[in-house]
Amino acid sequence: MLEDRNFMDDCIDKNFVFLKSIPNSIQYWMARKKDLFAMLRQLGKPTVFFTISANEIKWPKLLKILHDLSDSFKDIRVEDPLVNLNRSQRSHLVNEDPVTCCVYFNKLVDTIMAMLQAKMTYNPFGPYRVLDYFLRIEVPAPR
Repeated sequence: MLEDRNFMDDCIDKNFVFLKSIPNSIQYWMARKKDLFAMLRQLGKPTVFFTISANEIKWPKLLKILHDLSDSFKDIRVEDPLVNLNRSQRSHLVNEDPVTCCVYFNKLVDTIMAMLQAKMTYNPFGPYRVLDYFLRIEVPAPR
């Protein structure tokens, strides 16, 4: 039984099926890849690709939030974080609270997607809107 290759493959598939629900696991991305290829078969090739990169140390609203939440640099009054804080201080605030940065970025992406899916009010493309999309957010590993 253990020597049967089909039996072993079946056991592995059944025992690793729970990993499909864990983001960034190999099984999760394999399932997402299958979903994406199904979308391509049904909808055809995509017409737009949209890539966003986070540059947290240059986002004044995020830096203000991070400064308010942090115990660091309380002696510095921050009205405009890009002016009042140097690059090293801004980097320290971002590195100190990665969860807030991720939540902020996720809310930003959600807002952009809501605008792109809106009928005409907020949509920058006028009557054209996003109907179907595939969204992938990657977070780099810490160095």
